[in-house]
Amino acid sequence: MVDLDDISFLKDLSLLVETEEGLKLNVAGLLFVGKETSIQRFLPQVARQDDR
Repeated sequence: MVDLDDISFLKDLSLLVETEEGLKLNVAGLLFVGKETSIQRFLPQVARQDDR
């Protein structure tokens, strides 16, 4: 896995899905590599630990 590019790495881990619009992160992918703002936008039910 060391020699894989980013897209291949994410595909091999099943963190990307192909849609009619192109490649998109699934929920696991978003949680694994997503920015905090993106996670809050697409998964508002996921609260930061210090927000509780």
